[in-house]
Amino acid sequence: MAPSRWIYVAAMAAGVCFLVLVGAAQSFARVPAIHARAPTMAEPPSAIAQLTVPAIFAAIVLRLRVPIGLPARLNAWPLPPA
Repeated sequence: MAPSRWIYVAAMAAGVCFLVLVGAAQSFARVPAIHARAPTMAEPPSAIAQLTVPAIFAAIVLRLRVPIGLPARLNAWPLPPA
């Protein structure tokens, strides 16, 4: 496989993880019930969310066995004979 494909897969995975993290941070600003617990984003509830959201995302990726990195290379289609 071309190196550009691995770059694309890694960039997409990082981008989705970043968007999930930003969505969790935005929920603290937009949802009144959550905003009351962490109005300045410096309180423990926001720190807990910033640690657990990427961990949950990684657990989902691992549970679904999304082929990223070396496991994807090992499970890739067989290469044509040289």
